[in-house]
Amino acid sequence: DICIIDSSFFGRMFPVLQAPHESDLEDFYAKLGSTYITKRVEKTFEVIGEKKQKTSLTNDLIQRIQERRPLLVSPDITSRPMEANASTILDDKHLDVIQVNTVKAVYSLGKSVNKQNVTCCAIATGRKKNAIYVTDPFDWFDVGSAIGGLILQRCQLEDSFFFGS
Repeated sequence: DICIIDSSFFGRMFPVLQAPHESDLEDFYAKLGSTYITKRVEKTFEVIGEKKQKTSLTNDLIQRIQERRPLLVSPDITSRPMEANASTILDDKHLDVIQVNTVKAVYSLGKSVNKQNVTCCAIATGRKKNAIYVTDPFDWFDVGSAIGGLILQRCQLEDSFFFGS
């Protein structure tokens, strides 16, 4: 199968046949049945270590998310569609922040699996409940990716930078 590379990160990570990086040719390959690599890569997380809540780190991060929530869920901040319930996703009744020792992102494409240490991720913990797992220290880009992954239907690189700023 030929993949259309809409993520250079995944394009470098996995040995796949790639459609040429030309928008007209990408459209042509899509009509022939090629899929975007981001649609084929499965991403999960491994959270390792003791889970701690109500630490100074988690309290500070919760406070910052709640202060910025009106801006983060504003429909004017991105051209990409938001989840229908974006404003409630970041509400402190629906979101826990938990400090852990290690977070690993696990990327799978077919039989190929790659793991990478990250400092933050978001995982659904219930029907309308999510948790952000964070290490100390953490990278704001990883926090932005976690938040973007929760409230946007498709989070892009620039969204992660914005949400993490």
